[in-house]
Amino acid sequence: MRKTFLAAAAALLLAGSGASAADKLKVGFIYLGPIGDLGWTYQHELARQALVKEFATRSRTTYLENVPEGPDAERAN
Repeated sequence: MRKTFLAAAAALLLAGSGASAADKLKVGFIYLGPIGDLGWTYQHELARQALVKEFATRSRTTYLENVPEGPDAERAN
């Protein structure tokens, strides 16, 4: 879970650096499990949906679910 949060934070930092005011902020979410598990992953998905609703004109989000933890997770695109 901590790795998921760190990956999302890193994506925010990388996406925001060097962007002009006209560019949309690109935010990526990487979930360890399925969105429909009604646990942590589901709560993160609800937050992503709230972000889309609140900042639809200024941001774009994407997500991957069921990404296994470990060194292979770094290759998630």
